[in-house]
Amino acid sequence: AKEVEARVKKINFTIKVKPFAGRKGKSDRVVLVELFTGAEDPQCVAAELACAALGKTFKPSEVVRLQYHLHVPRPDPLANREDEVRVRFYRQVIRSLPSVLLNGDLLPIKGGDVAGALGTYDELVESVPPLLETPAKAKIKATVTRTGAKISIKVNVSDVQGGSDDLRLRVALVEDQVAYTGANKLAEHTNVVRAFAGLSLIHI
Repeated sequence: AKEVEARVKKINFTIKVKPFAGRKGKSDRVVLVELFTGAEDPQCVAAELACAALGKTFKPSEVVRLQYHLHVPRPDPLANREDEVRVRFYRQVIRSLPSVLLNGDLLPIKGGDVAGALGTYDELVESVPPLLETPAKAKIKATVTRTGAKISIKVNVSDVQGGSDDLRLRVALVEDQVAYTGANKLAEHTNVVRAFAGLSLIHI
């Protein structure tokens, strides 16, 4: 029992975050951080802890975090069809788990356990600020209402720069916190993607 308690205490340690000092310019761009992970994969622990801590460093108006689960190396109950759709979209760049993408570009990180969480967090904190200073290429305003089990979403997009026929809007429904302990021993998972609104309309 003491051995198990020690492992749980170690796995649930908290990263001491570094609050973001703020933008230097007038850009209002939001950085999209996408984490591809697996609750059954011990090598995904560092990345999950680092991305969770990132949410305490940056405001939602600065960073949006999405977490996709995949069936690696065994079935993951947090995985869903939407996750499979998204990983296929990035099939040219994602080769293993964990994988972290910033605004669609792969950030080269190493998989690892708790010991590697701080190093991964530092990489993220260093990589995000320069992206926040770049001009936004579109403006998006979303309103959401919920009536019972029904969620209605209205999205307005304007000032799109460099638009093309291949441009698509993705609206993800995300659960802030999910309690589940898999083989990687993490008790909670944050910003877990549960669905894409209008998935049947998405071009795969």
